[in-house]
Amino acid sequence: FLELYESQGADKARGWRRLGLEKVRSQREVAQRIEGHDGWRKAAEDPRARERLMFCGRYSAKEGTPLDEALEAAAAGLRSAAEAAEDVGKHGLGMVVTKGKFGDEHLACRRVAFPYMPSVSARHGSSVIEARAVKDTKAARQGALLGYVAMQGPSGDYADDVSVLPAC
Repeated sequence: FLELYESQGADKARGWRRLGLEKVRSQREVAQRIEGHDGWRKAAEDPRARERLMFCGRYSAKEGTPLDEALEAAAAGLRSAAEAAEDVGKHGLGMVVTKGKFGDEHLACRRVAFPYMPSVSARHGSSVIEARAVKDTKAARQGALLGYVAMQGPSGDYADDVSVLPAC
């Protein structure tokens, strides 16, 4: 609730129930659990990793995922990302960006990227801009979907759904 109030102001914060925030774990609860686990505490020394752990720990409650399960899944994604970064080196993961259509592959990407079902309108058949691997690496096979953006709105200028595989 505090994050909503600080980012959106008092008027928007009044709608916290509509946003389902009663189902979100508190920042304090998740932080205490991270601090109580050696592996998660060590991972959280990196500010970006801590942010991912906190996000997954808090919002996975909306789907009924136990906190430890959510944090372990997030930690596994962070380990995969570190291994991928080591594998591709300073040049990064080569990708090609193209237009596509939302399908099962995109849905699987969304499920890995988010610890809950995000409130987005993109579905099978929606237009997307997608990134695919250009060669085989430990992180992804050539042609594999790395992430996507689904644009919506009357003129297609609103980024409705952005999902990236954590390992990428």
